[in-house]
Amino acid sequence: NRVEAIRVLLASGADPSISSSAVNVVEQSDADRAAERRLSQFLAEFKEKEGGGTDWQPAPSQVRAAILASREIQRKWPDVPSPDDDGKEEDEGGEGSNEDEAVESDDETETEVDTESADDKPEEEGQEDEKEEEPKPLSYAQLVGSWGGLTALLHAVRQGHTEAAVALIDGGADINQPSGGDQTQPLLIATINGQFDLALTLLARGADPNGMSLAGTTPLFAVLERQWAPRASYAHPTEHEQQESTYLEVLRALLAAGADPDMRLKTHLWFMEYTFSVLGRAGGANLRGATPFWRAAYALDVDAMRLLMDYGADPNIPTMKPPQRRRRDDPAEEKAEVEKEAEGEESQKAEETGEQQEAEGQVASSINPKMANAEGESAEPESEEEEEEEKDYSGIPPV
Repeated sequence: NRVEAIRVLLASGADPSISSSAVNVVEQSDADRAAERRLSQFLAEFKEKEGGGTDWQPAPSQVRAAILASREIQRKWPDVPSPDDDGKEEDEGGEGSNEDEAVESDDETETEVDTESADDKPEEEGQEDEKEEEPKPLSYAQLVGSWGGLTALLHAVRQGHTEAAVALIDGGADINQPSGGDQTQPLLIATINGQFDLALTLLARGADPNGMSLAGTTPLFAVLERQWAPRASYAHPTEHEQQESTYLEVLRALLAAGADPDMRLKTHLWFMEYTFSVLGRAGGANLRGATPFWRAAYALDVDAMRLLMDYGADPNIPTMKPPQRRRRDDPAEEKAEVEKEAEGEESQKAEETGEQQEAEGQVASSINPKMANAEGESAEPESEEEEEEEKDYSGIPPV
């Protein structure tokens, strides 16, 4: 809370809008998993070369080599180095042109394949599109999304340093500038962290009462969440218990400033869970689509529910059904379905063949009934000579 230092820096031309770097948690998670796979791959190769059994243990040098290979992925992500390129010199000039040509040829091939599939099997392609469009449950990394990207004002507000925050605002800091990570604004970060007194100060200075994060969190929802946050068996933030203003006073001030009581969350909030799910998926509640009134109702907070309804909150807005986890397809079941479909096609073809033969026989009999039998073949002798050969002349004396 170095107010004098802040004023000197601002007077010297410091830019209060500069933010720290943001971290994409999804990309970081993908990089970490790829690094783990590379580490396991290296150790497996060492074991195979040495013909190790169940009691095989890697040497320290082998562990070090595997760790270095995995960290190389994390440093260069998403440009993942291939294990086949280990120890090879990279020729950027020559390889670059070849890679470009390869990419172009791949694109052309994909275009041709797509065209053929579109002409030949439009129905199957439509079915595949429907499967691809089906939403999937978000992973923990996807729920977090990204974090960081904080400005000096966001840092000061998060810690509850009112004097520093006011000095930054007076020095030109944007009171509504969001973070570069999840787009959290100063008023929202104040309410999330229970800095209720500072939240009222920001509101009085013109902060946006409806400023939301990428997850759809608003100051109204954050106040209720901070007040009724689930607890685990270790230390929790207690700033909201050390404020002069109560959470109901902050709710009333936000509503009076024009906060929308019916704004809904876009996703479940990851920070509502502490290593295990208290209110989240394991507890049966997913907050996607939840409103501030829903959160107050979940906490059985009748006072907050009445206050929200006084400002027009709709008590009938439900949460949204989250995407369900799909069961993995059983190969045996898929094989049985394929065989069943094949048998059905064969029986259908046999029926069609029988119907076609019967139709041909009926046509032949209608043209010349004497020349056709039940099988559609000729029933009359083809010539008089054959008919004469069949007569018996044994009882007639020769002339």
